[in-house]
Formats: sequence, C-alpha cells, structure tokens
Amino acid sequence: MAVGEAYLNAGNADKGIASLKEAAAVPELRDRAGLMIAYHHKKGGQPDEALSILEVVLKDLQGTPTAEQQQAILMASEIYVGKGDTDKAGQMMEKLRAGASADESVVQLNVLSQQVGDAMLEQKRYGEALRAYQSMRRQGELVAIQKARISKIEQWQTQIAAGGRVQFMGKLLSKEEAAGLLDTNKKILADIEGVKDYDASIIYRLGQCFYEMGRLYESLLAFQTIYEDFKDNKDRDRCLFGMIVCNAGLQRAGRAYLLCEKYMNEFPEGANIGQVTDMFGSLAFESGNIEAAIKAFERAKLAKDADKERLNYLLGVVLFESQRFDDCRLAFQELISLNKTSAYKDEAEYRIALSYFFQNDSQKTRKALREYIAGNPKGQYLVDAKYRLAFIDFQGGDKKDAMEQLEKLVVEAPNDQNVGQVWSLLGDIYSQMVDESGKIDYTAKCLEAYRNAVDKAKTEDVLNYAIDAATNLMVDKNMWKELTQMWSSYYQANKDKPSALKAIYWITRGVEREAKSLESEGMPDKAKEKLNEGRKLVAGAMAPHLGNPANEQVEVLIQQLVTMMVPKKRPRAAAPATKPAAVTPADATKKEARRRMPARQLIRPLRRHQLPPLAQLLRKWRPSSKRS
Repeated sequence: MAVGEAYLNAGNADKGIASLKEAAAVPELRDRAGLMIAYHHKKGGQPDEALSILEVVLKDLQGTPTAEQQQAILMASEIYVGKGDTDKAGQMMEKLRAGASADESVVQLNVLSQQVGDAMLEQKRYGEALRAYQSMRRQGELVAIQKARISKIEQWQTQIAAGGRVQFMGKLLSKEEAAGLLDTNKKILADIEGVKDYDASIIYRLGQCFYEMGRLYESLLAFQTIYEDFKDNKDRDRCLFGMIVCNAGLQRAGRAYLLCEKYMNEFPEGANIGQVTDMFGSLAFESGNIEAAIKAFERAKLAKDADKERLNYLLGVVLFESQRFDDCRLAFQELISLNKTSAYKDEAEYRIALSYFFQNDSQKTRKALREYIAGNPKGQYLVDAKYRLAFIDFQGGDKKDAMEQLEKLVVEAPNDQNVGQVWSLLGDIYSQMVDESGKIDYTAKCLEAYRNAVDKAKTEDVLNYAIDAATNLMVDKNMWKELTQMWSSYYQANKDKPSALKAIYWITRGVEREAKSLESEGMPDKAKEKLNEGRKLVAGAMAPHLGNPANEQVEVLIQQLVTMMVPKKRPRAAAPATKPAAVTPADATKKEARRRMPARQLIRPLRRHQLPPLAQLLRKWRPSSKRS
C-alpha cells in the first residue's frame, strides 16, 4: 500500500493503482486500498470510476459500518449529490445514519442531509425531504463536534511533526495534507457559526414539509417555535403567516382571526400582508363582524401591489351578504371598470341585478337581468336570471308570458342546477290557469311540473315545497301508488334527517290504502300482512325519536300507529227508543277511565297539509361566493 501511495503522489497513477489493487487482494487491506483509489479518481474528476470502487468497498456492508465504510458512504453520497442524483445519495446516507460515530462523519452527513433535503423539497418530494431534515443536528451540537474535530487534527499535526504516522481515509496523511485538512475544518466551523439562524432555517424547512404533507399540527408547532424562540429571525412574519394558515386549515377560525390582527399590527409591510388582510376580512365576516370585514378589505385595497380586482369582489360579496346593496353595487362596478374581462365579471354583474331584486325594484331588476343575459350568453347564472324575469312577470299578473318563458327554459336547460325552481314556479302558474275549451288539463300539467321539480331540486326548500304540492294533488287524484314511490325515494335520500319521518307518514298512508284495496278485492290475509308491514315501518322509524319532544312529526306517527292498531267501530242497527237507564256506579267508573285515557290515544287525525302562498316560500337564492 505504501508503494502504491508513493506512485500516486509522484503522479504515476497506473503503477499506483496497480500496486493498491494488489494490496486489496488481502482482505484486511481491501477497504483502505479501495478508499485510496476512489479518492484518487474523485480528485481527478472521474466520479463514475470512484463510485465503481466504492461499491466494492461497501458490498459486504451489514449492520454498523466500519470507519473505512463510513468514509466510503460519505464519499459516494457527496459524488451522487454533485451529479444531482438525490435518490441514490439519500439511499447511501440511510446506510450511514444508523452507525455514524466519527466526528467527520456526523458533520459531513449533516451537510449532505441539508443538500439532499433542499433538492427533494424543490422536487416536491416532501416525505423524503422531511426525513433528510429530521436527521440533521442542532447548531450547538455541530459546533461542539467540529471543535473537537479541529483539536484532533491539531494532535495529528503534532504527531506527524514528531515523525509519527497518521492514517486518514485509508491513506497516510502527510504534513501538507494535515494542514489542508485543518484549514478545511476551520472553514466548516466558521460556516456553521456564521449562519445566525441555522436552527430556525432547518425548523422552517420542517414546517414547510409538514404543511405540504397535510400534517398541520406539526407544521403549526414548527412555525410557532421560530416565531416565539427566534425573535431576531428575518422570517418571523412568514412563520406567523404559516401559523394563521395552519389554524385556518384546522378550523380554528377564532385563533386564525386573532393571529391575523397580530400580523397586521406587527408586520404592516410583511410579505403576506395582502393574503392576511383577505383572510382577516373573510374570518371577520364568518364570525359576524361585518364592519371589521369591510374595513379589512378596504385597507387591503390601499396596500402596495394590492389585487384590487379580487379585493373589490370580496368586498362586494360581504356588502351583498350583509344586505348593503347600494354599497355592494359600487364595489362590483369598480371591479368591472378595472377589468372588463375579469374572471369575476359574470358573478359581479349578476349580483348587481340581484341587489335590485332584493330591493324590490322590478324595473331596474329587469334592466340589469337583461343586460346580464345579453352580455353573458353562457353565464353560470343564466337560467336563474331568466327564471327571475319570468317570476317578475308572474308577480305582475302576466301569467301567460311567464309560463311561455319557463316552458322554453326547461327545454333549453333540462339539467341546470336551478331548473328545479323553474319547474316549481311552472307548477304554481299551471295551478292558476284555466282552459275554457277543456282541451288542456292544467291540473295534470301542474302535477307533472311539481313532480319534475321534486326530481330536479338541488335545495331543500325547493324540494320540500314541490313535494308537498305534488302530494296534495296525488291525494286528490287517489294516486297512492305513485305517491308511495315518490316518498320512498325521498326517504332513501334523507334517512338521517328529521324530515324522514314525514316520508314514513306518507309511505304508510299509501300502505294503508293498498291494504284497504286488497281487502275490498276479497284478500283479507294479504291485506292484514300489508297492514302489519306498515305498522312495523312506523314503529321502527318512530322509536329512535321518541325522546325528542321537538320533533312534531313523532306525534303524527304515534297517532297514525294508534289508528292502525285500534279496530274501527262498525255501525250498529238502530235500537228502539227506550227510556234512558239510570247511571250506575259501574258506568261512572268507565266514564272516569275514558277521561284519564293517555292524551296520545285521543289525538285526532291531522287535516291534510294546506299549501302556503308562493311568496312565503320564495327562496332568496344567492350565488356562492366561493370560486373554483
């Protein structure tokens, strides 16, 4: 080995490598000789040749690596990082983490871990970046290790000066190499100590990884640690912003709101001030603090490089939802004036029209809706706009024109999200129409419209209005089979809601009618079986809600079950007139027993539900303020 090293130092690489390969044939010398050859190739700009030698050195690696194997792993990792192959660098480093003990291994591994972590973070491979950062040591620990390393090299220099021999990375260390090694390690120490926020920078990277992986609690803790423990850190504003975002993601609206206030007070020129004021306004609005929300958006508009288009949109939405319609129009009009092709233009123009609608200004509503329809032929609120125009006509008494508009609309947009309310209004119009010639059955058309509204409804208020209207018509027409099917579909879609009990009521009413029909057809056994089916359905649906006195439908079902269980009295033949018998004590006892009968057994059947007027149930639909 000494001969091979001498040849390499003399510049005779061929003879040096040949001699070292001969030495590597001895098992005890293989790793040291291999390291010397690999180091020569790496130093000479031949990384692939160096890696091929290092693979031989590491082929028998099992468990904790030896000192030579640790150096081989570090050299291979450094080469892979230089080549940009962070995957293989990470794999190499994993072999070393379990058993790195030498000072130079720990420090080098720390440097490589940061390089690999940064590369993984840039590639959005957050899990691998997280593992790399988690393996890094704190700054104080690294400084202590590096100082001990420098002290050791100084001891080597003393030993070499006294004529001693020092082995390093598989080769004898010369006086000049020891001096260079000392300078290199002093520079590393200076670099470590020179990074003022070393620990904070690593913790921040951990917070980034945790956030991108959806681990918001850990991310929050990382950002909070920097904000609270590193008062001079230049990125404290970004850490406070990270705390806001994490709390918002964890549905902690109250905490996020307070942190937004803190950010605006402490960092009025912070990098994320625009986003924070946006969030503050939204959180204030959600908590019911309308004035704070409005002030937040107006303040944000004054910020440098503010996205005034978006801020006017948010301000307009808040003003609209708080029913300050005059002010909301000003915000939306300013938005459109800033950018006539804005992505918010569709919704802004429609909210302007709706603001007039909710102020009961029919003339301005008509004008604004027609302008919206003309300017947005593919607008997302086109169907609702045409629906509202028809509604205004209907309210003004022009039923025929409203009907024609709506009939055309259900053909044009049969699957629009708002077509349910279109069908519902059509049903209302049909219910008031009369054909003197008798050629048009408006009752049948009315029922068809309400049933279509039930099928197409996207909101509970439209669905409930339409299904009640359809139920009344079906009862009048004795369409019990169709009624049962309709309410069965409703029940399947609303099993876990209180309104499911209402469905049970109508389903069992249909079952009762079917049982009565079977009995009239001479099939008493089947009729009894069908009636028992209805009883079980009512009892099973009612039982879980017996402890809820607020659910009035329970009372209805109890009464219904009683009427199903108690046989109806059959009429008796009229008896001849006789003198009333005297009241006996037994008769008095029976009368008192009836008086004390439980109230639930005395409830009379409820009358058929009467439809409330349309104006009472008109849904003030408002477009969502959320944008995809």
